[in-house]
Amino acid sequence: MHSIFAQLERHGDRTCLVEGDRRWTYAEAAATADGLFADADLPRRGLAFLQAHMTAAAILAYIGAVRRGYAVHLLDPAKTEATARLIARYRPDVVIDTASEQSLHVAGTGQGIHEDIAILLSTSGSTGTPKLVKLSHANIAANTGAIISYLGLGGADIGITSLKLFYSYGMSVVNTHLAAGAGLVVTDLGMDSPGFWALARREGVTNVAGVPFSFELLHRAGFDPGAVPTLRLLTQAGGRLAPDLVRAFAQSGAPHGVDFCVMYGQTEAAPRMSWLPPDLAAEAPGSIGQAIPGGRLSLVDEAGRPITEPGTSGELVYEGPNVMVGYAESREDLAFTEVIPALRTGDIAHFDARGLFYIDGRTSRFVKPYGIRVSLDDIEQSLRRSFPEVAVTGTDDRIVVSIGAPVAEREALVARLSAELALPPAVFVIVENRAVPRLASGKIDYKALLAAHAAPDAPPSLPRVFLREFVGILTGRARKPASVLEAYRAVLGPRVRDRTVTFRKAGGDSLSYMQVLLLLEECLREVPEGWDEMTVMQLEHLREAAFV
Repeated sequence: MHSIFAQLERHGDRTCLVEGDRRWTYAEAAATADGLFADADLPRRGLAFLQAHMTAAAILAYIGAVRRGYAVHLLDPAKTEATARLIARYRPDVVIDTASEQSLHVAGTGQGIHEDIAILLSTSGSTGTPKLVKLSHANIAANTGAIISYLGLGGADIGITSLKLFYSYGMSVVNTHLAAGAGLVVTDLGMDSPGFWALARREGVTNVAGVPFSFELLHRAGFDPGAVPTLRLLTQAGGRLAPDLVRAFAQSGAPHGVDFCVMYGQTEAAPRMSWLPPDLAAEAPGSIGQAIPGGRLSLVDEAGRPITEPGTSGELVYEGPNVMVGYAESREDLAFTEVIPALRTGDIAHFDARGLFYIDGRTSRFVKPYGIRVSLDDIEQSLRRSFPEVAVTGTDDRIVVSIGAPVAEREALVARLSAELALPPAVFVIVENRAVPRLASGKIDYKALLAAHAAPDAPPSLPRVFLREFVGILTGRARKPASVLEAYRAVLGPRVRDRTVTFRKAGGDSLSYMQVLLLLEECLREVPEGWDEMTVMQLEHLREAAFV
């Protein structure tokens, strides 16, 4: 076993983490991380669950747990009910929450966990208790090294935490920067926030990572790559970004020396599988590029036979040392690892004469709203316990749930799905169908269901008034919200428990920023700068004052 954090000390006095006015050198970070697990009563190895807050404290705990040899599962702090189910099923030896008064809770002896397992990540889409992806130290090291190589990361780079730590892409940003000896600015601000870019300028950030929705918001806002003089690289993964936006970012960044790198991956590959060299972004903006160093991409037909002709579509297959060592559905599954030589991605793709790959569609019923991989079959099976006649379909923009009987508590169902899948309520459309549409064979006609309830995407160029109307359609609102609290709950759901929370504390990010902002404009005469850091109560007072 050799963790990617085993030799952090070799970077010595170089800056490792920055949070507010506090800075940690690599030597300090390693010592602090190890000190968190210095208690002799802690098991030497085992299973650790870590509440993955986007704070330096949580990152240091992550480093320390990996260095000690724990198999670490990164939890979404907002999903308290799902976490309770996970704890009951997996029985972790240590539960870590750096935001709690008791940051470490010891519950086991560390027996029965295979020493090669380093990280456990949710498959991002199962309802109820998700199965976990088992990633070995070798998987993480291989993928981290490959990313460092093709992005050219080094000690002169400074990254920033623009993505959640429990999200595989966010985890890889932390892993690669620390393994490369780069600096990392820690913030829970999103790329949509002016404060994020002010911080990036102040700290000399060189690299920023984002998902498609983040870049869509930046494009609408007229983002200037030259606004951060030190910026050299923007990376994008987590779903497909429209080719015209890929080209736009590539071309706008070129005069300022800012590269735009499109990447593709899955959690099961730790997570990166391909990258598009930045010098090809404007020329081939619809491509996911080529395999990462050490990996191999290929295509197979329905019979599993290799496809060798350019332009012929087939299922995309990835091979490489970063392919997971299996799935887990219980603690007992953590006692062993598997050798998986090839990963069938479930994506249909083709390659061109240059060997660049392009995604054409999917073989299975998965969608990726806001970059989060969701199994439509899992949702359907979960709901069938309450609604025997149910069908679930969707796209990367919305999930349509058809119930074969009137739904008296539509909002409660949306809130349930939002909490279980960690998606904004606005993603879900509940349809009250007397009979779920079916084919002559008796199978559910998902295409007909989707076609009947499809909604056009709002292109970036739409005027603000139309964006506002579009958000109203997505949130199911035909009128303006009666209060700030109502506006917040329409988008963020049960995470907004009372009027003392802020947008950020409620788990808001770039995926929900625009939706909340447009609703606030309906109930405030003017939305103040920095509104996302103000409490609902403070914004409520502004609303009341505006209409006195």
